[in-house]
Amino acid sequence: MEVNIVIVVDVADYVASNGNAKYIHMIDNVPGSTGEAGSELHTQVVSGDTVRWSIVAVSPSDRIEITGFHPYSQGEHNYAFGRDGIANTPAKIAIPGSREYWATTILSRSSQDGQSFQYSVGFTANGKYHTYDPFLDVASHH
Repeated sequence: MEVNIVIVVDVADYVASNGNAKYIHMIDNVPGSTGEAGSELHTQVVSGDTVRWSIVAVSPSDRIEITGFHPYSQGEHNYAFGRDGIANTPAKIAIPGSREYWATTILSRSSQDGQSFQYSVGFTANGKYHTYDPFLDVASHH
């Protein structure tokens, strides 16, 4: 399945508030996901899914772009990317005439079903660097 995650940011208020998460809204196209349209999206994925991320500003006059992804491990959460994760680090895809996005393929093992994997997405908003830490939740099927 092609999983699309869109991050919508009210850039002016987000930057003015020093990164208050209430100005980030995440949505995806997966029926089993939770927290959609809020700041704590848990996207449901299964092995073989291609996940694509894009980011947009609410105001067309604001500048925003994803700069990269990083593994995240704090407390009870698992690394999403890398050797012990469920996918390789997403790569930037730039197609002329289209909005750029970042993508990876989920390579989870059955022993990871039912687990949450947090990750960090880095982005610049009007020239200032920020990170945000949503989740990928592994399921056995959609």
